[in-house]
Amino acid sequence: MTSGELKKQFIKFFVERGHKRIPNSSLIPENDPSALFINSGMHPLVRFLLGEPHPLGRRLVNYQRAVRTGDIDEVGEKNSRHLTFFEMLGEWSLGDYGKKESLTWTFEFLTQVLNLDPYRLYVTVYKGDDVIPKDDESIKIWQDIFSKFGIEAKVGESFTVGPDAPRIILLGEDNFWAVGNVGPCGPTSEVFYDKGYGENPDNRFLELVNNVFMYYNRTKEGRLEELNQKNIDVGWGLERILSIIHNLDQNGNVLDVNSVFETDVFIDQRNWLINKWGKSEFEYLNDGSVRKAIRVVLDHIRASVMIISDGVEPSNKDQGYVLRRLIRRAVTYGWKFSAGSSDYLIDLGSMCIDRLAQDEEYTFILNNKHRTLSVLENEVNKFEKVLSQGVRELNKVNDNIISGELAFRLKESLGLPIEITLEIAASQGKEVDIEKYNLLMQEHQIKSKIGAEKKFAGGLGDYSDISICYHTCAHLLLAGSKMLLRKDVHQKGQNITSERLRYDIGYPDKLTEEQIHLLEDWVNEQIVRDLKVDFIETTFAKAKEYGVEGMFIDKYEALEIVKIYRIYPKELNVHPTDLVFEDKDKYVSLEFCGGPHVNHTSEISKFGRFKIIKEESAGQGVRRIKAVLV
Repeated sequence: MTSGELKKQFIKFFVERGHKRIPNSSLIPENDPSALFINSGMHPLVRFLLGEPHPLGRRLVNYQRAVRTGDIDEVGEKNSRHLTFFEMLGEWSLGDYGKKESLTWTFEFLTQVLNLDPYRLYVTVYKGDDVIPKDDESIKIWQDIFSKFGIEAKVGESFTVGPDAPRIILLGEDNFWAVGNVGPCGPTSEVFYDKGYGENPDNRFLELVNNVFMYYNRTKEGRLEELNQKNIDVGWGLERILSIIHNLDQNGNVLDVNSVFETDVFIDQRNWLINKWGKSEFEYLNDGSVRKAIRVVLDHIRASVMIISDGVEPSNKDQGYVLRRLIRRAVTYGWKFSAGSSDYLIDLGSMCIDRLAQDEEYTFILNNKHRTLSVLENEVNKFEKVLSQGVRELNKVNDNIISGELAFRLKESLGLPIEITLEIAASQGKEVDIEKYNLLMQEHQIKSKIGAEKKFAGGLGDYSDISICYHTCAHLLLAGSKMLLRKDVHQKGQNITSERLRYDIGYPDKLTEEQIHLLEDWVNEQIVRDLKVDFIETTFAKAKEYGVEGMFIDKYEALEIVKIYRIYPKELNVHPTDLVFEDKDKYVSLEFCGGPHVNHTSEISKFGRFKIIKEESAGQGVRRIKAVLV
């Protein structure tokens, strides 16, 4: 059974049981700032789970594209079941049928449509807590279902192997599902397949489907309230199911090394990539570094083309940051296996698009193919330059030890991943002072987390929205100072928190009240003008010749490629990827900077007007300005 056939069989099975098919939604959530991507089938249905009537009725079915990055480091491991982009089969009861129908249909589909051996299936049930009691109803239903196959479903509290192993396992918080910290939620009952290999339960038993009894709503205060409409949300992992049915031997076992990547979803691209890198199937299956690199590249490029097709472009914020991270990880993992060239990733992206577009729900990505591959190629090329510069920097080291300070500087100034630094060092017979590097990274992460919003947790970003707004205000303040005070004003330092902007300029005299008000009014005028904010990358020599402003010029001078942030009226036709001298007077601001910034200055206004609250000396010839948005 192919992935396409599985989807069709799934839809058919539940349509025959009164469900109406609903569309597959975009990965980008609508009107939900709490989430970067749709991460489950139920995510687009929250308002209906809370009681709003659905136009198609109380029984729904579909398959939904989703992205989760919480387990990104697990992608590609030997027994990997993790993907960043995946598809989820799902069916819902919006206050209609109950647990008996749901669990019975789940077992029927697994055993009668997919023909899985019931003796290989194990289930989990919520064991209860101080608020929600143990799910005795589900236990009874499962025992009745298993008894029809002559299986005594004993109850236990852990997965074990053997004739006396429990068939029903009671679990706590692992069997309670919610889409986020607020909203519909409830206890679950999952079905696992015993792959037959290994003693580690986490590896041997693979979750295939999760029945969520969404009977509760979690309030902003953290309270659980019973819903008037008792819902059931069932999610099936498409790729996980395929990893079982595509890799069964005659005894029903699945080799531990087989995974979601040994399915028709990935197999053609996987084999092409193995051959492209000059590897063999044996090396793929037995060399952990080769296997992980191939799987990471396959997953990340497939995820990237779908994210781009849904309208996202690489950036330093939100969905764009995740996309940039995925593409750069793909470049990183393939670097040493592809002779330092990542051109093959564009071909792989094209293959992923063609494969996905075989599905009627995803034919739209063919219309976006040229743009998608262009965006992918641009980001790949940018990061290749970073890696090349990093290699050159490391080649300059004459010692056998590469200092932690250098490794950290390459990470922060170039974005060079520590994995690449370690690999380059090993190829040169050198070691990296990884303890010092880790210490510096820990210190940096502690500082970076200050003011970060929850949606940036887990390494998705370093700044809150208001801090980003203050960062852009700093560029406007310098531009205004050059216009209103004197042209040779330069930045001497800055410090930005989520509460205020502190900015030092080289200026000999105390600012008058009139000058302060003029600066305030000028900055606020630029905010209201809704100027466009973007960046380009070019050579340091070109940027310097153009007169680009910035501190730490010596740091940028050491780089082959530098990033320039531009602020300009959005109606102007400036060159999208290069500095053109004829455009010079069109820019409000042009500075060396690593970002991040707002995309348009009007975004700043949601936090208030720019106001200077203090002006003082910060040393001879330096004035310190403190400002807030109020």
